[in-house]
Amino acid sequence: MDNNNEQNLNTPQQSPIEPTPSVSKKLNNKVVIVVVILVLIIGGIVGVQFYRPHSAQLLNELNAPVTPTAGSWYTSNTENLRFIIPTGWVVSSDFNSSLPRGFKNPAFVLQKTGSACTIFEPKINNGFAYDRKEISRADRVFSNYTQFDGSWWLASTSDSERYSFSRDTRQYLPGEFRISTNLRNDPFILFMNDGASVPDDCNNDFNVMLKTVEPYYETVSLTSSSKGTLTTEKVWDDSRSNAADKSYEHLVFTADGSKEKREVMKIPTDTWEEGFSVVGRKLYFPSNLYKFEDVKRIERFNSAIYVIDPFTGETSQISGSGATDSYISSLYVRDGVAYYIAGNSTVSICLAKFPPCATDLYSIPLGGGKPTLIARSLIAGSILSYVEGEKAFYIRQDSASDSGHYTYINRILDGKEEVLGKFEDYGSGENQAADKQTEDQISAIMSKAGVSKISSNGVRVENGTLQPAIGEVSDNVDLFPLNATFYFDK
Repeated sequence: MDNNNEQNLNTPQQSPIEPTPSVSKKLNNKVVIVVVILVLIIGGIVGVQFYRPHSAQLLNELNAPVTPTAGSWYTSNTENLRFIIPTGWVVSSDFNSSLPRGFKNPAFVLQKTGSACTIFEPKINNGFAYDRKEISRADRVFSNYTQFDGSWWLASTSDSERYSFSRDTRQYLPGEFRISTNLRNDPFILFMNDGASVPDDCNNDFNVMLKTVEPYYETVSLTSSSKGTLTTEKVWDDSRSNAADKSYEHLVFTADGSKEKREVMKIPTDTWEEGFSVVGRKLYFPSNLYKFEDVKRIERFNSAIYVIDPFTGETSQISGSGATDSYISSLYVRDGVAYYIAGNSTVSICLAKFPPCATDLYSIPLGGGKPTLIARSLIAGSILSYVEGEKAFYIRQDSASDSGHYTYINRILDGKEEVLGKFEDYGSGENQAADKQTEDQISAIMSKAGVSKISSNGVRVENGTLQPAIGEVSDNVDLFPLNATFYFDK
């Protein structure tokens, strides 16, 4: 790892530039899917936040060799963000006051000089149920990258029952605290560590700070001596979602014994891939580049299979895999050959709304060449496995609607498709016995398909090789960004 990068951890960078807030919230179609999921996740997290006196916590990242000063950038390689410290505020390296109960392990604590005003970004304790009362809505703030929403709260006590929700009108109550959330980071909290109500000047400073929050990643080059975990993360700019330098997916590396995450390389734009096939020192994945044709007023995808090398930083396509008006729904790599399911651009919509979807199964050597058609008119979805004893591919497509779930499982044998299971309108809960019977039938088919790959949410980097990081990356979805899945041969 670059020693210079290590020395710069949390050291402010003087900069005359303050990002200009933007109110445009346009996201591309694929990002919207992620956002919808995360809104639900964050809604659940905010539901367990509340205030009560709590013992001081040990602070992370507050031992920087140089104390940040107002007007400078505060940077974090663990939270992967930066912001401009408001005038009159400093980073506290020896914060010893009580934190609101329910919060722990703050990544940073800011305090206003000569005041009890405190800002921090914490983790949230699990198991705390609705022991707080919402008093009013807080300011909505836009940074150049994201939107912050939130409210003012009190601890839920017999005393707080005297107050009612006042919508957009602040009540300035003792013990109040403000929670502001976004789709990327843990919440930012503003409160008075002496239990008083938060004055307007501190609240305004908080807004100024939030306007400058943006993603921050230092870079690192992997070598044969690198040892740690490789994962993916997504970054997007709400107002410039189509800008390649603002919205992207990238590989990030966390060295053993560290919580700092640094960027290894960016993944091709418009990939937003959830799965990577790992072969040797390289990663293989499909890319579906979205295009909107203004003249014809139609949406198109151009697809290809990409290859990236995290050790050299090189990105390329498998020669011959590129196609126009094409959408790849699944990739499966075995014995030096890439097998993939592809159809025209309408497959993208069909996968979500109108199953089953007609596609074709192709193969192409990893070294490039001409694609070979293996079978036609398949269901789309995912290639589950290749069963060696049957010489067959198993394919599954799932979707959901208001009436229930849809699952289709087929087998490709000798170039022909065989329907193994077609299950529709189940899982609505109206008939639990029937739902259980359907789920048992699906499980029986899946057991035949077996598991021919090792999957992991991360990659173990060691001695110049890429191996599954089993148990090293949490399977639980916390906050954005989501980790992709990596597939290895057994």
